[in-house]
Amino acid sequence: MTVLLSPMGAVTIKILLITQYFPPEMGALASRSLAHATEWAKAGHYVRVVCGTPNFPDGKIYSGFKNRPWQVSTMAGIHVIRVWVWPLPNRKGWERMLNYLSFFCSSTIAGVFGPRPDVVLATSPQLLVGLAGYIVSRLRRVPFVFEVRDLWPETLIAVGPARCSILFRLLRLLGGFLYRRADKLVVVSRAFRGVLCRDYGVDRKRLVYVPNGVDPDAFDPQGYDVDDVRRNLAIPKPSIVVSYTGTIGMCQGIGTILEAAQLTKDSRLVFLLVGDGAEREVLEERARIDGLSGVRFLGRRPREEIPQILAASDIVLVLLRGEPIFRTAIPSKMFEAMAMAKPLILSAEGEARRLANRAGGCLVITPDCPQELAEAVDTLAADRTIRVTMGESSRVYVLRTHTREASASHLLNVLIRVVGAARSSHFQGHGVR
Repeated sequence: MTVLLSPMGAVTIKILLITQYFPPEMGALASRSLAHATEWAKAGHYVRVVCGTPNFPDGKIYSGFKNRPWQVSTMAGIHVIRVWVWPLPNRKGWERMLNYLSFFCSSTIAGVFGPRPDVVLATSPQLLVGLAGYIVSRLRRVPFVFEVRDLWPETLIAVGPARCSILFRLLRLLGGFLYRRADKLVVVSRAFRGVLCRDYGVDRKRLVYVPNGVDPDAFDPQGYDVDDVRRNLAIPKPSIVVSYTGTIGMCQGIGTILEAAQLTKDSRLVFLLVGDGAEREVLEERARIDGLSGVRFLGRRPREEIPQILAASDIVLVLLRGEPIFRTAIPSKMFEAMAMAKPLILSAEGEARRLANRAGGCLVITPDCPQELAEAVDTLAADRTIRVTMGESSRVYVLRTHTREASASHLLNVLIRVVGAARSSHFQGHGVR
């Protein structure tokens, strides 16, 4: 058990975390936010989360929730404030922008009220969450820490507006404003540091690398009856299950899986695509038209079902499109598959590829290349021994280097140091030595 210690000893702090997505919503951001906040609360810190009413990604309010201006609840010792959002599907640009704007307004108001925090932590990807965090921090006169999970607006260029568009220029100005004014910038990929320093003039001393990780207790390969899970998923025997879990959106290039499924040679293959997103309906219709009976879309599943699906998988796919900006990204779903001792086929470049090579449990292929993906799937499907060896190597690596508990401890110490520096500056400014 990692002990959540700090340079300030037993001192506790009040943390305000602003994040648009939070469980029961799925995705790396929601799960990371919950895991970190839970660890901080367990360590005795007061943690208040301001998040949106659950509706991502299809714009429908989750069962059991109502889209009210202010809903208070407690989760794992965390004080959760769910605020009103305009629930729109994550498909069209204007819909996403209205959804983002609504959360910006609601979260800013919510952050201004309630107990005064010692520090405000806002987490991207979308920049308006950062702006809300900055405004709240200034109104409450406390430090502002910005967690950069994706490089905006650079990531949008791969899926949205042109670099010369007005929207891009406005977002770049906003990004630069936030990146330069945050007391600390927390990045989840080492490659982000170069971009932020080179393109935005950020002082490297204000950057802290806190990678994503996984909860090894939740993602434990020994905790599941694979045959039982497969029966529940109606997977026939004998099958080789190839799974993808996560967002089915414009960044991932999931269409490559459909093309590869037509090229694979092993008749036992069943492809499970788990999740939702902007591309799901189009790809599902495409699979139906092409007669891809071996490709199954399971839709969005509760977070607690993901380890079960991974346990039932023989091979796990992690994909990013081949756009240059994605070379800086590390999909957090990699760590979950590794913890479940599953062999990965990684279709990505840059930081994700370097991590996969260090882990030793991955086949790395060229992004957006169906032929290479099909060949990699056939290679692993043909040899169970290789799959087991790769999976074991992956689990050893991720438990040694990327646990959620370790990342929560690291980020907590960052927050405590920021609070300590602010208090010291305040005392010195008042003549206290």
